[in-house]
Amino acid sequence: MKRSINIGHLVMGVAFLGLVAVWLLLETGVVDDFRWLLPLPWLAAGVVGLLVHFWTHRHPEPSPSYVDTSYGPGFPDVTLKDPIFDNQEEK
Repeated sequence: MKRSINIGHLVMGVAFLGLVAVWLLLETGVVDDFRWLLPLPWLAAGVVGLLVHFWTHRHPEPSPSYVDTSYGPGFPDVTLKDPIFDNQEEK
């Protein structure tokens, strides 16, 4: 079973994890000035989103069959007519 990837959820998850990492670096005292670190999670999330987007569109799923066989054999063809257009054709 192949599962589809929700790119928006993935991007926000990467951004959230990146912001948690920045917060941990600040709280542990590894980094004093965090202003230059704040854009990094957003950039990483954008790069991951673009990579997943182009990877999934590079290998698309096979197109579905457009033949509707849910009614089974012997189901009559039904053509629907719109009364508005039928009245215009008669005039």
